[in-house]
Amino acid sequence: MKSISTRLLLPLGILLALGCGARSPLDLEGSDGTDDTGGSGGTPAIGGISGSGGHAGSGGMMMGTGGMMMGTGGRVGTGGMIAGTGGYHIDGGAPGSGGRISTGGAGSGGNAGGSAGSMGGQGGFGPGGSPGTGGRGGGAGGTTGVGGKGGAVGGAGGSKGGAAGGGVGGSVPNGGSIGTGGTMATGGTIGTGGSTCPGLAANEEMIDDLNDGDRFIPLLNGRSGAWTDSHDTSPSSKMFPDPNTGFVPSATGDACRKYAAYVYGTGYVIWGSDFWFGLGSPYNASKYTGISFWAKVDSGTSSVVRVAFPDKDTQPDGNICQTGISSGSTACYDHYGLRITLSTTWTKYSISFSSLKQEGWGHGGTAFDPASLYEVLFQIPVNATFGVWIDDVAFTM
Repeated sequence: MKSISTRLLLPLGILLALGCGARSPLDLEGSDGTDDTGGSGGTPAIGGISGSGGHAGSGGMMMGTGGMMMGTGGRVGTGGMIAGTGGYHIDGGAPGSGGRISTGGAGSGGNAGGSAGSMGGQGGFGPGGSPGTGGRGGGAGGTTGVGGKGGAVGGAGGSKGGAAGGGVGGSVPNGGSIGTGGTMATGGTIGTGGSTCPGLAANEEMIDDLNDGDRFIPLLNGRSGAWTDSHDTSPSSKMFPDPNTGFVPSATGDACRKYAAYVYGTGYVIWGSDFWFGLGSPYNASKYTGISFWAKVDSGTSSVVRVAFPDKDTQPDGNICQTGISSGSTACYDHYGLRITLSTTWTKYSISFSSLKQEGWGHGGTAFDPASLYEVLFQIPVNATFGVWIDDVAFTM
C-alpha cells in the first residue's frame, strides 16, 4: 500500500505545480520567471482616474494568468476619487505599493473640498480587498483642498451675518465642513428708546412749565405775572420759600420736568398759607374752558389743596368787594374754586371753569367771570403740614 500511495501522489504534485500554473492571492511573487514578467502588466494603474470602487481583490486573483487582467485590478486607483492620476501605483502587481496614496492626491483634492475627503476612504482598499492605510491618506488629501473652497462658502455666510450686526465670519475647520460663518448675528436689536415724557394735549395752551428756573411766567398772549407765596402770622410756623426773600422754582429730580413750583411748611393756624401766579390786571381768559396742571405732594403731608380763581367779584382790585373785614356779604377773598386731593406721584389734573364754586362766607358773585381773571391760586388748609409740587400749568380750550 505504501508504494502505491507514493506512485499516486507524485504525478498529482507535478500536475498541481506545472499544469495549473495558478497562484494564491496571498503570494507575493512566484519562482517562475514567466509569472514575474506577467506581473509587469500592472501598468494600467493610471486607470485609477475612473474611481469605480476599489475592489482590488479581483485583480490579484487573476495575476497569474499573464498580467492581461491586471488592468482591471488597476481600477483600484480611483478609490481616492479626486485623489489624482497617480493615486495608486502598482508595479508588477506588488500589493505593497498599491495601498499607498501619493501626495498628488492632495492636490486634486483641493478642487472639491469636503467631497475629496469624504470619498478618500474607498481608495484605501489594498490587494485582497483588505482596507489599508490608503484610506487615511485619502482623508488627508481632502484636508488640503477644503481650506480654499470651504472658506469661500463660509465667507459668504459671514458677509450676511455682518449685515445683521457683525457675524462670526466664515470659519471653516479641516475636512471640508462649513463652519459657523453663516450664522446671522442679532446685532440689529432695536431698543425702546427710553420712556416718553407727556406733552400738551391738542386742546391745551401752556401758561408756564417753569423750566427757565425763574419765578416769572412767559409773556405770551397778553399774560404777565410771577409766582408768589404767603402765609398767616401764626407763631412757631415755617414756610419755604420764604415770602420775604422771593419765590424760587425747585429742581424736581424727575426726567420729564426740570423745575416746578414747590412749597412746604407747617404751623399755620389762622387762615393757613397759599402760593399763586398772576396773569394780568385782569386777564381775559374767556376763550378758555379751564386749566390743567401736573402736581404731587410729599409722602406723609396733607394731600388737600383748593385751586381758586380770583375774579372781579372777589379780588379787591375789582372794586366790588370790601377789604378789612374777615367775613360778611361784602368781604373779599371768597374766591371761586375747587378742592382736590393730590397724589404722592406726578399726576395730571384738569379743572373746568364751570365746576367752580364759592365757599359762601364773603361777597357772592353771580357766577365766575373768566374775562376778569387775576390769578391762579393754590390754597393750603389751616393746621396742615404740607409739601406741594405744581408744574406745567396750561389753559384748556
